[in-house]
Amino acid sequence: MRKLINGASIILIVISIYVLLKTVFDAQQVKSTPATAVAATPTSSPNLLLASTTATPEPTPELTPTPTPVATPTPKPLKSRVVKHQPDQFRKGAISKEELSAIKKAIKTIPWSRNSDPKTAADEDYAAIVKECEKSPVHDLLTDLITEAVSNDYQPNNQTANSAYFTELNSDFENGVKTDRKNQEAH
Repeated sequence: MRKLINGASIILIVISIYVLLKTVFDAQQVKSTPATAVAATPTSSPNLLLASTTATPEPTPELTPTPTPVATPTPKPLKSRVVKHQPDQFRKGAISKEELSAIKKAIKTIPWSRNSDPKTAADEDYAAIVKECEKSPVHDLLTDLITEAVSNDYQPNNQTANSAYFTELNSDFENGVKTDRKNQEAH
């Protein structure tokens, strides 16, 4: 009985291997076009070439997944960027004529960012405002210019961009004030 089971197992294994090989070779024949291959094999006679008339499958190139580049459009700079002093922003008499003059002059001389990314634009504007304030003796010019910048639309009719710009500029201002306080306390 045991010999019968072993014999049947061997027959099943042979049949399985035959089916597997037949499936593999049939699939390769479908993929490749019939070709006659001439193979040079080392033999005892150097002038002897063996010719094979069987179809040899062409090697299929390995497909390596290539990353699909994500098309990120380069943002175009804003066509224009206007920051205007809005006189109704301050209470009458809340700032002196000297401060008002300094605000208007700074607004005209600051190279306002035209970067289409609101956070980057806010960072660039903050750096330009700080640079301009370093030139002026007016005390609260930094705060006034930040107020002027956020009171104007960064991108007209784009609430999301305006909000991101406002948030980033305020963050830069608050972090700058904290840094200034730490520097003053250190001295």
